[in-house]
Amino acid sequence: MAHLDIASMQPCLISNKDFKLNMTITQSEAPKNLYKVLSKQEWEAASQSGKIATDLDQKDGFVHLSSALQLNATLTLYFAKQEEVVLLQIKQQIIEDGLTFEHSEKRGGEFAHLYGDLLVEHTSQTWFLEKGAFILPTEILQEAEQTLAPQMKTMYLFLLWVFGFFAWVAFDLFVEAFIFEWLQWNGTKKNDWFFALWWGVTVSWGLYGLIRIYQAQKSGIK
Repeated sequence: MAHLDIASMQPCLISNKDFKLNMTITQSEAPKNLYKVLSKQEWEAASQSGKIATDLDQKDGFVHLSSALQLNATLTLYFAKQEEVVLLQIKQQIIEDGLTFEHSEKRGGEFAHLYGDLLVEHTSQTWFLEKGAFILPTEILQEAEQTLAPQMKTMYLFLLWVFGFFAWVAFDLFVEAFIFEWLQWNGTKKNDWFFALWWGVTVSWGLYGLIRIYQAQKSGIK
């Protein structure tokens, strides 16, 4: 079991008898995970009964879960007064039968809600986070980055695509206003040929950008 040394602000590994947890995870091996945060008392009750059920979950009629990207806000909003919390990792495929994603008016975005029982045996990993500032395990931070990376790639490609249009328009204005004026090509067939070539490059750049952005967005959804 991994323990987080909050005082040093660095995640560390300790051995549990003869067992050690390897925190290294690669993007290709990363499973699609969801997370549940419990108070120490809630975890003790769940360990005895085998069923994870908080007062909020029972009140709302479903089990609240968070993604790696949503965990920081969950810890800050709901567990700031706790001295220690227990973080549970659940593989989404194990509970997918009763799982749905619903919009949260309070926080915005889509949140995983489990309509059914969440059992202790469903958890794949468990961490204890101590008060000070809740530091998430390294592999969860990596998972959050891997989730965000395709979105950033799509945004980067879009901005590059738009910048290319502005640069190409600026180039055309400069050539026609100064170079062609100096060469006295304005109003000639040379100017017409340049204009036709310019439009050809513009259309090609537009189609190329649309295809690349679509491919990046599609790969991010998978």
